Amino acid sequence: MCKLTHPPTPSYIQVLNRLLVDIGAAAAAKYTVAGQFVQVKMEEEGKAGFFAIASAPDANNAGIIELLVKASGDPAEAICASGEGTGVLVSDVMGKGFPVDRVAGVGNVFVFCTGSGISPIKALIESGTLQAGSGSRNVTLYYGAKNRDAMAYADLIGEWEKAGVKVVPVFSETGVYVQDQFKKDGGVQDADGSCAILCGQKEMAEAVKEIFAGAGVAEDRVLTNF
Repeated sequence: MCKLTHPPTPSYIQVLNRLLVDIGAAAAAKYTVAGQFVQVKMEEEGKAGFFAIASAPDANNAGIIELLVKASGDPAEAICASGEGTGVLVSDVMGKGFPVDRVAGVGNVFVFCTGSGISPIKALIESGTLQAGSGSRNVTLYYGAKNRDAMAYADLIGEWEKAGVKVVPVFSETGVYVQDQFKKDGGVQDADGSCAILCGQKEMAEAVKEIFAGAGVAEDRVLTNF
């Protein structure tokens, strides 16, 4: 049994909550790649939810992971309604994460996410794996949300930009989506030197894949965490 170490915090919009969960050092040691996830449920026979880990893999292995949970449906609503110290059942860390080593020599990294898809992207940025700001790589994040108030982790964007990640907010209430903004900004200029990392709405992901395929970017340079 794991415990919430901080009460769920509705930091952004009413349905998105940041949770800190103590899963213990042994379980946390299995979290090695940004983009991995866990299953969480309130009771043994209950329904489990799948949640990408929002905190970067911890070299100090303190045993605490952060989740961004949308309070919609079971068990997410019950989890978000719980208080500090509530026991929850958490699976082993699962998934392959983002296979960033596959694009080690690529100079232009374009990251696309929508809504709660920012969760594993936050982990990826903060893990340092993208090598943003290294001087040899340009990293641009197209972050889609309904509006600015709906942007989870908006308070961290300044830190990400200082670390070398250019952040392009895209608000769907204006009728523009991340794939549209990317094309407006010029799209893929260098097929051999570009890659994409995707997380979020299926329609967005498919549209971005089409853009990169049409530009001649190899399929294995379009990365997901599943």
